[in-house]
Amino acid sequence: ILSGIVQAATGKTMSDYGKDVLFDPLGITNLKWEIYKDGVTLGAFGILTTAREMAKIAQCVLDSGRYEGNQIIPQDWVTMMLSPKVTGLHDDLVFGYFWWELPSKGYHFMWGHGGQYAFIIPEKKMLVVITSLTQLDDDVNIPISKIIGIVDRIAETAD
Repeated sequence: ILSGIVQAATGKTMSDYGKDVLFDPLGITNLKWEIYKDGVTLGAFGILTTAREMAKIAQCVLDSGRYEGNQIIPQDWVTMMLSPKVTGLHDDLVFGYFWWELPSKGYHFMWGHGGQYAFIIPEKKMLVVITSLTQLDDDVNIPISKIIGIVDRIAETAD
């Protein structure tokens, strides 16, 4: 629905709008965003890209919307995007605008199909990108609690 709203408001598909306002300014070129048969971009998912490209988005969010000295995402939007909108989810996770948070640890992260993650750890000014092979029959073989355990161990190295 959100993708259709953006398309109606801007006259561009979500993928074209995203390219103009986010992906091109971040230098993201290795990207494919799935499109429905009616020409509307999948809104909440369907982006195929690399770990390095995911890291660029995470770095921009970690830096309050800035990337290489330029304000790409308005800082107030980053704050709103990372603020909890839905609580009471599994493993004490909360959800903002397409970003998850684990409040007890201060982690924010993108969570993609099959085990694709980009974590930001503001306290340590650190990001962690994890990719895995998607399973056709199941979303991912590694539960989020184990992924968080891996991120914990990586974050401990920054002490």
